[in-house]
Amino acid sequence: SYRTKYAANLRRELPRIPFPKDAQEFHLLADAGRKLGALHLGYEEAEQYPIQFEKGGWEPDGEIAPREWFRLENRRMQHPKVNKEKDTSRIVYNSNIIVAGIPEEAYDYVVNGKSAIEWVMSRQGVSTHKDSGIVNDANDFAVETMGDPAYPLRLLAKVITVSLETIRIVDTLREIEFS
Repeated sequence: SYRTKYAANLRRELPRIPFPKDAQEFHLLADAGRKLGALHLGYEEAEQYPIQFEKGGWEPDGEIAPREWFRLENRRMQHPKVNKEKDTSRIVYNSNIIVAGIPEEAYDYVVNGKSAIEWVMSRQGVSTHKDSGIVNDANDFAVETMGDPAYPLRLLAKVITVSLETIRIVDTLREIEFS
């Protein structure tokens, strides 16, 4: 109801703090805000969504080193196409790994016009800045800073959890009418 009532304002201004009708609704909003704040600030500690694998898995096959198994390539993570339509329940992580079973509702958590999952897919990879030639390699960050070559995949799993939990919390507020 808040998004509907203030839709025109939200396109041009910062969100205004709504006034709930009574103390009970205030406490619902405060509790939801506290949960969302803790969830979003602590996304690194979130439980990993139990992703399924259509191909590959958490353990490297054969003699492949973990750094190579989880290595993101020049091509970003992407959704495979089925009959010319993107299949958002699956993500091609790299040539070794295809993630499956991603719930459609996880894409409902949107920030600045893009779902959190799509944000991870677009940012985790290897890119070179055209003008400076600086290489931004998520693989190096994963190994050197996080000490885990599977970090981008773990991040994806955590963001799925954060997205689903965010939607669950926000849905508890859908019936509140603001004055």
